[in-house]
Amino acid sequence: MNRAVIGWTVALTLTGLAGAQTQNQQNQQNQQQTQPGVQLRDNPTLTRAMQALGQSNLFEVMSSESAVQRDVQGQVREFAQRMITEHRQNQQQLETLSRRLGVTLPTSVGAANEARIRTLERQTGAGLARTYLQAQVNGHRTTLTTLETAIRALGGQTQGQGNQPSQGQSTQPQGGQGQGQGQGNQTQPGQDNQTQPGQGQGGTTEQNQGQGQGQGGNNQQNQDQQAQQQGEPTVEEVLQFLEQAANVVRRHLQEAQQLLQSNR
Repeated sequence: MNRAVIGWTVALTLTGLAGAQTQNQQNQQNQQQTQPGVQLRDNPTLTRAMQALGQSNLFEVMSSESAVQRDVQGQVREFAQRMITEHRQNQQQLETLSRRLGVTLPTSVGAANEARIRTLERQTGAGLARTYLQAQVNGHRTTLTTLETAIRALGGQTQGQGNQPSQGQSTQPQGGQGQGQGQGNQTQPGQDNQTQPGQGQGGTTEQNQGQGQGQGGNNQQNQDQQAQQQGEPTVEEVLQFLEQAANVVRRHLQEAQQLLQSNR
């Protein structure tokens, strides 16, 4: 009888110890996931990546607007219109994150990018499309490298072959999205006469756009206030943003490379 009692006692003790050890391991894993010990504020690699992305967003919007205004056509025009929309969206998200981290973003495209835009403005026809696409390839490739460096520094994973487009990869579904977004951009100032002639409502459209921009400014102020209330983001939040941004930049790079090949 005593041996049976002792056996059960030992078994229960071992089971309890095993359960406690498993729980401790889970707690350690959760702690590593939520508190990896990576400094976010004043992190030079992260700051460099965010500033590079901010400058890239400004350049992509300005160069794409220049290409559209200079009447680039076809798939290249659709691509440029999509660059305007998607990089503006990314810039808004980046600005909110930068406020939470105390990162100052650039307010200009930089001297090198200004020179590229001036070169673009001197081009016409097929030369305009090739110059624009080559600038997109170079810019997106540089930005992608910087983002991937920051992702690895924070413990994330990157796609090792992200800079190379898969052979035979089609961008037609993305092009379809670009058509929808491009149609939304056709009412931007400076494009009414080219894309929607004969409607006779250009003034009303511009007034509506002005009201929309004013509302957008108020929304941005609200977002900034919310960002300040949220405080410093977690590593997981920053990694999620960087990885999503890298995926978008990688897709843009692949599209630009394919369009450049087809426009040679």
